[in-house]
Amino acid sequence: GYKSLIRVISDGFGGMRINAVTGASLQTEVNRYAKGRRPKTVKNYAHFLMAVFSFFDLGLHSPTLPKMEKPKKYFPTAEDVDAILKEVEGTDLEVFFRLAVFGLRRSEICALTVEDLSGNVLTISKALVTDGENQNVLKGTKTTESTRTIKIDDNLANLIRKQGYIWKGHIATPYKNLQRIQDKLGIPRFPLHTFRHFMASYLHYQGVPDK
Repeated sequence: GYKSLIRVISDGFGGMRINAVTGASLQTEVNRYAKGRRPKTVKNYAHFLMAVFSFFDLGLHSPTLPKMEKPKKYFPTAEDVDAILKEVEGTDLEVFFRLAVFGLRRSEICALTVEDLSGNVLTISKALVTDGENQNVLKGTKTTESTRTIKIDDNLANLIRKQGYIWKGHIATPYKNLQRIQDKLGIPRFPLHTFRHFMASYLHYQGVPDK
């Protein structure tokens, strides 16, 4: 992430000597970067620059940032989720999407192997992500609490064993297919991660204790 931010620094700003940077030049750079980008993205960029400049006694103040907008999110209904799962039934996306509805992150699903399944219990202890060179890298889960075991239904467990793998396609493929399916079914677009929120809300609705 930091490497990608460094790559978008303008030549003019990137070529300045540290002691020549002023509040005005910083504001100009942030304004340039803000064109066509979301406020949250601009905020991340500005905070990255300020974190670097904090190592130097430049007397810089944080630049003025675009006003944050509250994003309009669509949360799927149980009917939406059922329709999507029915659409992928019998395809190589079925296992991936059903695990997403169990609350797994995309990176966690991509890292799973059949060896992580014992009976109908999945052990989630790793994640597959892309690095700065766009290469797949296997690492630990996002947080220590994310390392966990979960029960899945026998039907899904048997399907995984029959298939012989959980996911072997590109990391971005499921999300692209989700968008295609949403458009086909007339369901407002939402990201894969929303399945995780759906699972938590649905279990809460079913009376499963939050703890």
